Amino acid sequence: MQWLLKGTVAQLQSIARSIGSNTGGKKDVLRSHVLENLQRDRFILSNGSKKSCLDHHRIVSIDMGIRNLAMCTVVIPNNWTSGQTRTLPVVEDWERIAISKRSPAETSSDDAVKSTSKEAFDPQTFAQHAYDLVTKYILPKKPTQILIERQRFRSMGGSAVQEWTLRVNMFEAMIYATLKSFSELKLWHGSVYPVAPSKVSKLWLGNDNDQSEKLSTTKGSKTKMAKIAVVRDWLSARQRFEVQGAAADIARAYRAKLNGRARKAKLNQAAVAEGDHVHLDVGKLDDLADCMLQAMAWIQWEENRKAYLSSQDIDMDISIGTHREMRGSRMPK
Repeated sequence: MQWLLKGTVAQLQSIARSIGSNTGGKKDVLRSHVLENLQRDRFILSNGSKKSCLDHHRIVSIDMGIRNLAMCTVVIPNNWTSGQTRTLPVVEDWERIAISKRSPAETSSDDAVKSTSKEAFDPQTFAQHAYDLVTKYILPKKPTQILIERQRFRSMGGSAVQEWTLRVNMFEAMIYATLKSFSELKLWHGSVYPVAPSKVSKLWLGNDNDQSEKLSTTKGSKTKMAKIAVVRDWLSARQRFEVQGAAADIARAYRAKLNGRARKAKLNQAAVAEGDHVHLDVGKLDDLADCMLQAMAWIQWEENRKAYLSSQDIDMDISIGTHREMRGSRMPK
């Protein structure tokens, strides 16, 4: 890969963004990051099993939270990028889960007591929450790859560490520990990966297009709305993935809530006519969007990595344009 030696810092950063690599550092550091990530197959299991042994991969993507955890399950065939056509991933599940409502000691109480019980945030309670999440929600989906949104310790560069941030970080660590225990005991065979939200945002929002570039560097609600809009466009175009099963209801409700102008009665009437049920209250759309963007980024990074490896040479003068092309629904030729 002699083309790596020809790239400028900006060009190497563009390639790094397209494969989910770190984009910081001087040229030699960037080149090292890119080379390392080009050699890393994201669909080889932690035990060294080759993906050719599997008919398909099941990705469970988790957007971390305590009251607003979101999760989706995406299934792709082993040879999804082989041949002239690209097989679309299938989204089977897509849901939000309220983890913390009450402590385990209170779960046996009657409904009246439950309704007034306070949330508990002690380690013992969260250990039970982590175990319940893994055994009741994650492992039943039979994942081969689990993607967990990497949590930060500080927000907006502030020096203070918020109490709620510590709670989510504690819960994140317990999920990893629980999954590791199941893996070591040979009760589950798969891999767990942390995913930095900034890398996902740079892939889907970072663009030479002026509007997308502004959105990628804007904090707060504009960035959230941009992410929500990306997933909305995917659902409308139906070119990046297929939605089946329970996820189809969530997808319809996602679009309905985002439109926000249609009357509930009209939506329910249309759902009955189609023989479907629309869950109108899907909660926060940004959580649902984040877990979907994360799963699709993981797949896209692997597509881009394969494309770079299959290229004998790359014109570094158009590397940024190539990065933009690679984010599309098909691999570059």
